Amino acid sequence: MRLIIPIVMLMFCLSGCVSSRQPWVSLDDVSAERIIPISKQKLGARTLGVEVRIQGQIDGTARLELMLGDKPIAEKDVVGKFDTEMHSDWFEDVIYIKYVPHSVSHGRIGFQCHFIDATKWPNKALVPTVMAVTPAADAPVAPATTAAHL
Repeated sequence: MRLIIPIVMLMFCLSGCVSSRQPWVSLDDVSAERIIPISKQKLGARTLGVEVRIQGQIDGTARLELMLGDKPIAEKDVVGKFDTEMHSDWFEDVIYIKYVPHSVSHGRIGFQCHFIDATKWPNKALVPTVMAVTPAADAPVAPATTAAHL
């Protein structure tokens, strides 16, 4: 019995160390402009930042924008085959990525998000306050599918 309690406590502590990476989300139609919402799956501690990994291949160029309301706060241009990342402070449990293609007719793009929360923040005394984000009501939302990996 003395051995079981420490083992259970260790398992409980290690379960809190699990990464909050989300499954891959793929864009079905790369030829049209879209806004892709990606939600944090494991709710809990307050979100303080986001890292978005973007992989894919397209036959033209495209711009990816991490949107705060109707304004981009991070931008990335992609062309051909790419594997890139976007990072930003973020205080919500949903991010919105605007995809703007330029002369793209086919290809594939996948997104994976890592929400950084207060448990991973290095100095809890400096944790910023939460701010509300409201997406534009008329923004088109892209149909997205979850994929194991691109």
